[in-house]
Amino acid sequence: MLLRQLWTSLPTASRHRSNDGRLALRHRGGGAARRRAVLALRVVDPALGRDGLGRLDVVRQHLGARARLEVAAPGERHLSGVGDNVVPQADAQVQVDRGARDVRHVELANVVDRLEVVRDLRAAAGGDARISADANQGYEREDAIKFAQGAVQAGLDFMEQLVSGADLSGMAACAQASSVPLGADEGFHSMRDIRDHKEWRAASGGSLKTIKFGGAQAVMDASRLMRDLDMHVNLAGKLAETSIASAAIAHLAVAVPRLDWDASVTNQYLADDLVMDPVEIVDGRVRPNDVPGLGIDLSEEKLAKYALNQ
Repeated sequence: MLLRQLWTSLPTASRHRSNDGRLALRHRGGGAARRRAVLALRVVDPALGRDGLGRLDVVRQHLGARARLEVAAPGERHLSGVGDNVVPQADAQVQVDRGARDVRHVELANVVDRLEVVRDLRAAAGGDARISADANQGYEREDAIKFAQGAVQAGLDFMEQLVSGADLSGMAACAQASSVPLGADEGFHSMRDIRDHKEWRAASGGSLKTIKFGGAQAVMDASRLMRDLDMHVNLAGKLAETSIASAAIAHLAVAVPRLDWDASVTNQYLADDLVMDPVEIVDGRVRPNDVPGLGIDLSEEKLAKYALNQ
């Protein structure tokens, strides 16, 4: 619905406009490709797409200088368990052999059982892989502290949002109970939230998402603040996003000044995508495309197929 509304909202004259000479648009289809590129920009950040019809640069030029060429980005659930559906150790080893170096496990159940799962994942992934656990606010304070205390022996590199995002004192108690770094996710929605977690010593880092901060440029601003506060950065997406969102994350991942936790690119979990050339993860790494806009080309056929207002 959103895609269709944005598609039809572009001015008619602009939709059929060819390149104005300021940029050689290396997409299929000339003016139609330009329209698709601007539409994708508007989906991830209205501010970036607002004047994109006249000046459609590679989105990273708006975000800032490239800090790195590519990033490790196996994606959410790569070597992971969600709820009670835990990936077996043998399957985890297969995924490691395919190049995955980051393990993200979602913790939602019994503390003792889940710590055991994390130990199994560590055994499968080896010492070089980064393993994190996200409780999604799932624990009461007592269980959260138990999990934090057991995180070192289980082999975790960082853990995320063990208690409610509104419970700063509970997060602080968990952070003090373990030497494993604790990150905020549901507790991060603004620059003020970042500062509060730092002041309360409630987190040593956190997850930045375009859907929480209001766009790609806002995430860049938040990442600069976290660099200044010496906080770890996790660049997060939602599970099974299209290549529109994944391309935005890829561009952010090479632009944010600090990215020492994960970058979640998740379009590979979709049965189908909305673009002609989906974002690809090769050997556990992703590199953004350097064509204008987000570097992806929307499929008009797919947009029509999945439109909700047919």
